Amino acid sequence: MEYVYRREFLDPERLADLRRRSDFRAWLQLGSHFGALSATGALLHALWGSPWAAPVFVIHGMLLNYLYAAQHELMHGTAFATRSFNEFFSRITGVLVIFPRDYDRVMHFTHHRYTNVP
Repeated sequence: MEYVYRREFLDPERLADLRRRSDFRAWLQLGSHFGALSATGALLHALWGSPWAAPVFVIHGMLLNYLYAAQHELMHGTAFATRSFNEFFSRITGVLVIFPRDYDRVMHFTHHRYTNVP
């Protein structure tokens, strides 16, 4: 499985540092994402009916779509150091992307269980 994981791409100590969970960094990232969603949502509301609404609508849609990445990491428990925060916000993001967290968790478990199995 050398093609899957190669140590020379990323130093193991650097990887461990990047994987370290932090409530502060998770709050910052989640807060900025919800802040961007709120800003584009308010802007979209203000511009509704004008041609300027179209690009804002695209940006707002992209931000909503990227919430699945947050749900994924929250479901793995890799965002917050506090487990209950991961659980709570993975459910919130699941509602927002209309992809329930428990369903995603079962599907994702199967993905990890059977990926690369001939």
